[in-house]
Amino acid sequence: VPTDHEAHEKLQRILAALADTRGLATALRNQAEICSDTDQQVDLLVRSASYLVTLEETNEASSVYEDALLVAPQRLDILRPLQSLVRDTDDIDRLTELLQQELKSPENAEATYQWLEETVSVVLDDSRKMAIYREMAQLQAKRLDDSYGAMQSLSAAVAIDGEAWDLWQDLRVLSADADQPDTEVQAIHALLGSDSLEESERPRLLKDLAVLRTDLVPDIQEAIASWNKYIEYVPSDRAAHEACAELLERAGNHE
Repeated sequence: VPTDHEAHEKLQRILAALADTRGLATALRNQAEICSDTDQQVDLLVRSASYLVTLEETNEASSVYEDALLVAPQRLDILRPLQSLVRDTDDIDRLTELLQQELKSPENAEATYQWLEETVSVVLDDSRKMAIYREMAQLQAKRLDDSYGAMQSLSAAVAIDGEAWDLWQDLRVLSADADQPDTEVQAIHALLGSDSLEESERPRLLKDLAVLRTDLVPDIQEAIASWNKYIEYVPSDRAAHEACAELLERAGNHE
């Protein structure tokens, strides 16, 4: 491969004048091999890949985009067209990786979310759907300041697999931060019923449920039951005894 950039560019002008798209794509890729400037190298590879796409040389175009991505892993002008090519191959694993990679890009969080939303609508595998819903929730909570939307995404994920303990935990934390006590109660119920719950975590969840059922989402009978179960684990908690006694009195139960 010649090392003279001017020679490469002259060849490219000749090939363009001849409308030799295949030759032009190859010439751009050859010039990229000698570039010490990474931005220029990536630009040449992106141009080469775009010409290959017009020729419907999708496998080779994907390969060139992948080469560019190794140099510039967060550039959207690489990630977006590569995602389109990978989507056509039904390679869900690689598509998910690319979407996750795009999440790290400082550019255009809203557009990234739209890509995820489009992808989850066509994915058939439940485990992949859940992974994408998780990514959507993270993006909504951390980049789009949309806690309610994040809760909806997590709710969609746990609707697929109600035993997904980690997702219920995420939903519980998010709903508590967003002052959504009904959703927090739902999440705590799921966590208490999960086989994955560490027994050491149970008292804290029972106390949180008791507090929620006492005040924010009132249910006196469940609040009493939750306090009693909590007290079995922490009998020294005087405030819990007093709260339970007050509820018993309020319910007209003086046992």
